[in-house]
Amino acid sequence: VLYVIAILFATFVQGKNGERLVELTSTPPGPGGPNPEIPATVKKLQQGGMVLFVLIVAIVFLMVVKPFR
Repeated sequence: VLYVIAILFATFVQGKNGERLVELTSTPPGPGGPNPEIPATVKKLQQGGMVLFVLIVAIVFLMVVKPFR
């Protein structure tokens, strides 16, 4: 179950945010400076990465400890 959640989260949430970041950074910044949406998108990606890290640690922990045997 955790594996499926991690895959779906990475594919749909992180993928969408990653594509948005590429879109935002594919053009050089204008005279007003970089797009203010970039830091917000980076923060979303960082937080999503932390969620994925916790899920992966939980998956590995359950694989090693095997508490439901």
